[in-house]
Amino acid sequence: MLPTPQAASLKTAFKTLKDPRVRNRTKHRLLDLVAIALCGVIANCDTWAEIVDFANSHRDWLQRFLKLSNGIPSQDTFERVFAQIDPAVFSRCCIHWLKDVADLLGVSHIAIDGKSLRGSASSTLRPLHLVSAWATEAKLTLGEVAVEGKSNEIKAIPELLKLLDPALSRC
Repeated sequence: MLPTPQAASLKTAFKTLKDPRVRNRTKHRLLDLVAIALCGVIANCDTWAEIVDFANSHRDWLQRFLKLSNGIPSQDTFERVFAQIDPAVFSRCCIHWLKDVADLLGVSHIAIDGKSLRGSASSTLRPLHLVSAWATEAKLTLGEVAVEGKSNEIKAIPELLKLLDPALSRC
């Protein structure tokens, strides 16, 4: 049985993400910031400035789904809020949402692959190596885990699988 579109909602998936800001002193909802950031990244934005530009050029569309009671947040707001968010919780929420979307789309085949990021090495650091889970039919990355080198992919795969399905953490 396929989930309903509500099962793939950002509100449901990100309900455990705590807002790091002082209560009642915020101009923008955390869910609006998350939704805009995710849409911007999906649209190939790489910086907060690009995400704000994307949001401003798609304001009418975004307002169909988000409150945006104080307009589009500034790049400083995005940077400040996302710098304070717990990255592990954010990653779990993203994976929860992506799994729901994958289920909604009927994605059944997931490929796991490791890649080294070109240009990420320095004179003192080795290149960043990631193991990713890829929903092939949807062309969607479901999650990724950094590893200490290409030889440690086997150790990272169980961690990636635990991110994708918490039930696997008991195995």
